[in-house]
Amino acid sequence: MTIVVPLFAMVLLENKINRHYDFGMFNRMMTHGLTAALGWFYYVQQFKLPHKPFKQTPKSLAAEKEYGDELAMIGTCIYVCVILCCIVSFVFFRMIKKKSWENISVRNGLLIAKAAMLVSNQVGPLLYLCLVMQFYNFSLVINHRRDSRPGASFPIQIFFSFFTMQQYFFRSNHRERFSSLQVGKVCPGGVFCGELTQWALVLFELFAPFFVCLSLLPLVVKARI
Repeated sequence: MTIVVPLFAMVLLENKINRHYDFGMFNRMMTHGLTAALGWFYYVQQFKLPHKPFKQTPKSLAAEKEYGDELAMIGTCIYVCVILCCIVSFVFFRMIKKKSWENISVRNGLLIAKAAMLVSNQVGPLLYLCLVMQFYNFSLVINHRRDSRPGASFPIQIFFSFFTMQQYFFRSNHRERFSSLQVGKVCPGGVFCGELTQWALVLFELFAPFFVCLSLLPLVVKARI
């Protein structure tokens, strides 16, 4: 339930954001496609986990290897798709459609949140659903106030964004110590993905709340993107 419900709620939230800011069908297909891929990953992780016998046999070792390889394949595809979708979003919407930088930032922030869900493993879907929902709902409140001049609430918006980054940094079980790094746990399926890739994912998992919040920052500081 901590995975299925957040992923389903993320689809509904993305639909609302897409309609609100008129991101279009293409952006909706990218975000929903990545959500479906995440659902597939977690389905395999939860329901295809091989039984571990008391004593390992060649058959059980082969089943574990097949399980890990399948998760690694799905996870790698998701990361590659996130990168490609961000590039396509920039080229198509910024260079061809001439959308604003703020518009592209929010589009890519929703895509980066999917990679952040995956790298954070079991807690990822619920954690980043709450982050995106918190940002979006605060933006609705702060950008529809009628009791202040334009820019008067800018300090509130910046402080909110900063403390939200810190909040989700700590809620993702991080501290300012080396032992909080998820070394050896970030590669999809637990299959070693290479030294450089592993450390890139470790750093991404560590700073993902900051990346997502900074990408979604235009939601808070601009009424229209």
